[in-house]
Amino acid sequence: MTMARLTGITGPDFRAQLKKGGKPDPAHAADRLFMFGPGTVHTCADTSVAAEVRRIQEQLKMLDPNAKLGKGTTNPTLLKQYIEKRGPQAILQDLFCFENRLDPSAPIDIAAFAVFKRDAAQGSAQAYLHRVKTMVYSQLLNALEGAPLSAEVDYVPGTTTADDIVSQAVDIARIAPEHIVVKVPVAGPAEVEVIRVLENDYGIRVNATLVFTQQQALDVAHADATFISPFAGRVDDHMAGLAKTRGGQEAVTTRVLSTGMDFVQSVVAQLGYQGLSSMVIPASVRGVWKQTGAPTDHLERIYAMSLSASAPLVPTIPTSVILDPKSAEMLWLFHQSTQNRGYSHPLLASGLAGFDKDGTAWQEVALKGLEG
Repeated sequence: MTMARLTGITGPDFRAQLKKGGKPDPAHAADRLFMFGPGTVHTCADTSVAAEVRRIQEQLKMLDPNAKLGKGTTNPTLLKQYIEKRGPQAILQDLFCFENRLDPSAPIDIAAFAVFKRDAAQGSAQAYLHRVKTMVYSQLLNALEGAPLSAEVDYVPGTTTADDIVSQAVDIARIAPEHIVVKVPVAGPAEVEVIRVLENDYGIRVNATLVFTQQQALDVAHADATFISPFAGRVDDHMAGLAKTRGGQEAVTTRVLSTGMDFVQSVVAQLGYQGLSSMVIPASVRGVWKQTGAPTDHLERIYAMSLSASAPLVPTIPTSVILDPKSAEMLWLFHQSTQNRGYSHPLLASGLAGFDKDGTAWQEVALKGLEG
């Protein structure tokens, strides 16, 4: 595939260019897993509303002062919901305050706002929409306290070209080069190649989204995608719908497995077998606790897979779910249980106990030679 390059935005030092002269990050390949320090809860909040993220952070800090969300993500649907609920005039006023660094709760200078609105209307629609996106993403990043945000390109099937995706990705990455991850829907081989170009030619981290098959997952992993988002909840919905329409006799194919978590597990296993470094983010996880107080099957299986994966799986969960105090507590327990996941196998504990016992025993036997 030939793909037009954007002038001045090519090469491995792309992120340094975005930072306006900062040094290139030589550890980019090594820090691909984007891990964070103690207190980072392995959960990805799914929202476009910064206030919701702040509320979750407050809940987590009630459990531990150092706790914070591990990631955030948004998409065009969540952005639409937020913009519609907020309203076009309120969004314009928010943008006025954001770009002028004004307190949004303070009275607005009517004359200055009128000039701002006139100038915005005289510019291009695309420029204005990008300014709105920049505001929303910046507010989310601020609320995430340094954790990365996955922000998605606008994609129209049959219309959006590879060059369109690259151009959008560059614009999105400019907002916060060290903290923005660009989401690209895996619609076909062309998008896989775009992911390869963004990761390797532009140094832009990519979250491959709308992944529903093993083929998609493996292709984007071989294309060096930093993150892969297999949609567990949507696969569950799809299979439940098919089972209902076919009287429960749905035949499971080799490409779409019986449950969403079966699919996620197959992706994790394949990446491990092939030594691929992409990090899996199970998407559309609907719940984290049952009425009995136990964790859901989704969360239990994510925990089990995290024990053997090269990095903990970070489920994407709607903020409406995380804001439930029981959910926040369950996720914190999940976080604590995965902190030492690489050293938490039950056989490790029994092995240490056995060696401890036998180590004492041989010393006792040996020392008997000194008696009498």
